[in-house]
Amino acid sequence: METGPSTPGGPAVVLGLQRLSFAYQGLLEIPYDTILQQHDTLEVLDLSYNLLD
Repeated sequence: METGPSTPGGPAVVLGLQRLSFAYQGLLEIPYDTILQQHDTLEVLDLSYNLLD
């Protein structure tokens, strides 16, 4: 499996998919600015296990 950087909130490439993960970070708001910076190539967005309403 091909993987890229695994820093939280950082992009990673998994099996050719551009993935952005914010999982398990206790977020109260969606980080729109960071997400929009990746909008041209982003295919998978993980916001699981946060405190979002």
